[in-house]
Amino acid sequence: MVEELMLYIGNVNPEVIDPVIQRMLRSEQDEARVAGGALGAFAALEWGRSELMPQALSADAMVRKGVAEVCAARIDRTSNVELATSSLMSLMNDDDDEVREAVAEVAPHLRGHPLRPFADLLSALIDSPSYAHATTQFP
Repeated sequence: MVEELMLYIGNVNPEVIDPVIQRMLRSEQDEARVAGGALGAFAALEWGRSELMPQALSADAMVRKGVAEVCAARIDRTSNVELATSSLMSLMNDDDDEVREAVAEVAPHLRGHPLRPFADLLSALIDSPSYAHATTQFP
């Protein structure tokens, strides 16, 4: 519910939620950090708040998991496919298996889409530890 409210507010005035994202990224609660990573990634991809992405990518595994989830889920419809792609590529070799598993969720989001625009992303995925999780996504 809080995330939905933040998305609603951010669609109108994205800079207003920056302090909320910052608090979520530093939270002691794992769930809040995952949500903060997801919200920070969404803000970077869709609201032009690109400065949030490097911060989230350099945070702990819970935050990076949230980033990976959003980038993977939005790869086929984001307004900043370059940032989503580069973020996923940087997370494919993450030390944390949950992050790598979240990256692998990109596979089902590309089903039914022309794959040539995603050739670099898919090649990197195949060559990465995340691929072990992605193979279950292919028919």
